[in-house]
Amino acid sequence: MQTLSTSPADYAACGDGDLTLSRFQLTHGDRLARLQIKYRIEGPSVGPIIAVFGGISADRHVCDQPAQNIYGWWRDLAGPGKAIDTNRVRVLSFDFIGGFGDSTGPDHNEWKDSDFPAIDTRDQARALALLLDYLGVDQLAAVVGSSYGGMIALSFGRLYGHRTQRVLAISAADRALPSATAFRSIQRDLLRLGLEQGCETEALTLARALAMVTYRCNDELDQRFDARPGQAPGGFSFPVHAYLRSRGWAFARRATSRAYLTLSQSTDLHRLEGVDIECPVTLVASSSDRLIPPQQSRDFAERIAGPSRFHKIQSGYGHDAFLKEPDAIAAILRDELSTTEEVAA
Repeated sequence: MQTLSTSPADYAACGDGDLTLSRFQLTHGDRLARLQIKYRIEGPSVGPIIAVFGGISADRHVCDQPAQNIYGWWRDLAGPGKAIDTNRVRVLSFDFIGGFGDSTGPDHNEWKDSDFPAIDTRDQARALALLLDYLGVDQLAAVVGSSYGGMIALSFGRLYGHRTQRVLAISAADRALPSATAFRSIQRDLLRLGLEQGCETEALTLARALAMVTYRCNDELDQRFDARPGQAPGGFSFPVHAYLRSRGWAFARRATSRAYLTLSQSTDLHRLEGVDIECPVTLVASSSDRLIPPQQSRDFAERIAGPSRFHKIQSGYGHDAFLKEPDAIAAILRDELSTTEEVAA
């Protein structure tokens, strides 16, 4: 494997950066002849560094960038004075391989007319390790991930536990349950059908609307949308359906089917073989999460050979609690990261 980037990485610099590699071997047998990783660093020029990753629609912009009018996907929890305080720690993230951002993916020119290979969370973890090598970082203070990003954090802990002081995974566990894969499989069928029939936007809208049903819980939907349907052309319009369609349409305006297919499949390919993770692991679960039920996270925490902790937060927001419960998540982050910061500073 060869680094193709011509300019050396500046670990002290904040902002966006690129790492380009040749011959990146993938977990499931394929190979990328060329891999570009688009990353971002936020925070002071000196300080402990925390890698942060979110769900499949997240990107490298974890924190707000007011000057560029960019809103970070975790703006409530990461930034100056927040639970992940960029006055004291450095935040590192990158656009997922195969995803919607600027790292190598199925929408890049070289893959426009080709099938993009299968990507595993272990591939994302290996990309993080290579990025740390490039930046000259021996050890992270923590890897913090939520949803798909939590799976990446756990895979990094399994493969490179010696390179982080701890892993904190929110709404994530050791594998995707068949009940969750069932929903995502239907979403992928919709996306493929849309590509085949030339109606990609409509298929994306429907697939994301179906995903929203799994991200939230029954109680929330029942309480928010228990109103009478209204008249509409061809029948009636139900409030819950209108909400799901609006969320799906908003996603379809900024996403692509091929990237969605890649990361959806990657989520279902996630499986940790073994529980001998070297570093301390903290798992956080939402009481109403139907994709990663609390009991799954608790059972996994109990099987981990090394130090592990489990937190369950009471939430009516299901899997999306990592986005919708900032106060509860912030309290856990501050508690878990306080000792890490002291050691690493």
